[in-house]
Amino acid sequence: MVKRIEIPLEDILAKAGKHHVGIVIGCGVVARVVEYLRDRTYWLDEASLAGVIQNTNWGGFFRPLAYAQLAPVGFLVLERLALQAMGNYQLVLRLLPLLGALTSLWLLRVIAARSLSPSAALLAIGMFAFSDDMIYFSSELKPYSTDVTVALLCLMLGQQHLDAKKCSVRRLAILALAPWFSFPSAFMLAGVGFVLFVSAALKSKTRELIELVGIGTIWVVSLAAAQWVARRQLGDSRGMFIFWDFAFPPRPGNLSADVIWMLRRFMYLFVNPLDFSIPGLGGKFPAMVALGLFVVGCVAMARRDARLLGMLTMPLVLALLAGYLRLYPFHGRLVLFLVPSLMMLVAAGAGQIAERFRIRWVWMLILGFLVLVPAIMAAYYVVDARWDREFSIHGDRRSPKLNAESFPFGA
Repeated sequence: MVKRIEIPLEDILAKAGKHHVGIVIGCGVVARVVEYLRDRTYWLDEASLAGVIQNTNWGGFFRPLAYAQLAPVGFLVLERLALQAMGNYQLVLRLLPLLGALTSLWLLRVIAARSLSPSAALLAIGMFAFSDDMIYFSSELKPYSTDVTVALLCLMLGQQHLDAKKCSVRRLAILALAPWFSFPSAFMLAGVGFVLFVSAALKSKTRELIELVGIGTIWVVSLAAAQWVARRQLGDSRGMFIFWDFAFPPRPGNLSADVIWMLRRFMYLFVNPLDFSIPGLGGKFPAMVALGLFVVGCVAMARRDARLLGMLTMPLVLALLAGYLRLYPFHGRLVLFLVPSLMMLVAAGAGQIAERFRIRWVWMLILGFLVLVPAIMAAYYVVDARWDREFSIHGDRRSPKLNAESFPFGA
């Protein structure tokens, strides 16, 4: 006979949740700091961006950058300030990504605590804390880690506005700075802004709608200015688009082929950058399991808070659409900013299943798959450095056995 949990799972996690979450976040901090202190050698893209930061004057950040590099001006300015204040060292230039990663841990805890049940929140925080990509990119001299931080800040402020009893639109004005520190923040602002506007419209809040239009206008102006500067940084170089050509659908356009491309790219997210894998099983089966949990989580979130579901999924839809239109490469580290939202929905699905069945082994199986296996791998890499990792032709930190084309939906 299957042994059921006598005490409701929700009560167990409510009592021990804070203690467990603190330990998990502490372990996540240790893993990131250890990876940072290893001070691994720059890889090609890092070395190129370091050269830009070291050898470009302040005005040069607004003109074509050397070595075919591209980075938000705010990120470059903060890196240059750190270099001038503390010296030209790898640890100095990687300090900003580390600080972004540590801030992200706190931001996700705040968001998950307000958005998910205790069990799902614990799963989401555990997955994020022990995520291999989150740990690795926390000490890489590129804006991928800070992209995640900015994305979480957009979610947190949007969530706080939805939960506020009084109108707090003006607080959202700070997000006008987001495009200057993170290019993919455009997707987050569009998703959050759309949900806030629709929510206010459905409630017939005229004053709030007017204020949201004003804030949205400021966002759009800031986005347009940041995009103009980014185009100037690229200049006439087409190298960036040539390199990332694999991340766009093939030309000429074919409706069925394009739909298959989008489905495969979406499914591949659960391999890279979400890193769902189990030693001995590879990545495809675990990724499909995680995809199923994601679907369940979307349904559960729709019932719990449809507005939050919109904030979590709209940026994904917009980024995928931008990839389809060949405006933004939809691949790996460039969509790292989507990881927190996807993890929260996977956790929501897993928590829904565990709480519905209330069977101890179901909870342990979910916990092992989503948290314990990544935790073991994170502990392994704390002891054994990643010196032997090679980069693929796509710039990934390792050469994956799976690619987007390995998923179903035709040849």
